[in-house]
Amino acid sequence: LVASFISSVSSKSGGGGEGQPLTGEAAVLGDLAPKRVEIGELRLRPEVVDQPNSQRLAVEVARVVQHMGFEQHAAIRQLDTAIGLFFSGNDILAVHSLADAAVRVLEEAIGPQAGSADWHGQVQTTLNLDTSTYETVLRRTQDMLSPDQRDPNGNVNPRQTVARMIQALMTIAGLGVRPSVPQAVLQLWYLACMLNELPNLRPDLRSFILQRFRDLSRRTAPYQLAVGRRVLQEDIERNRTETAATVPA
Repeated sequence: LVASFISSVSSKSGGGGEGQPLTGEAAVLGDLAPKRVEIGELRLRPEVVDQPNSQRLAVEVARVVQHMGFEQHAAIRQLDTAIGLFFSGNDILAVHSLADAAVRVLEEAIGPQAGSADWHGQVQTTLNLDTSTYETVLRRTQDMLSPDQRDPNGNVNPRQTVARMIQALMTIAGLGVRPSVPQAVLQLWYLACMLNELPNLRPDLRSFILQRFRDLSRRTAPYQLAVGRRVLQEDIERNRTETAATVPA
């Protein structure tokens, strides 16, 4: 399962994390309990009830963040929500707004140490990636966020939205917090989508990606999205079922 790959390294490095151990994609990438924000968890204000579901959720998550003392926790919830909306094919503007807000909250919390050699080392350790793979992922993400990738008509470029989510994921990892279930799925999905660019990817991780996602590097965007959605749904349901089984009656 995905989570066991990353936790094997993160546990040795003393990486952060909270909550109960996870299985599935999150097991490879960490043991942080999933922080999903669902409509039912929020008190919706009257002025946003009539908005489309995904836009309403983005507005409400932003409102929750303003009133939470846990900036890190809030950013995790924002990113997990963005990932769920993205794989569900919801409003890309809402997804981008949530990911962007998560990055901004985290960068403010981290301060000037973000981008330092020590910070990159922490990200690589938390995500359990070899140096070559990490540098390729970092370079690809930075390229996708460059100004020349922006839509000339001012529309949101889905490629930049994905890169912004990855940037948020890496920023969270820089704090030593191992990925949640949705973040674990996003990371492995992202690697699957660029598998042909990762010749030095660890054999065990490559094998796991091929088993759960297949090689998505030459697939169409709708196909890639559909695979990510399926794996995320399976993993969330698996985690929910296994969590319920451990709760005393």
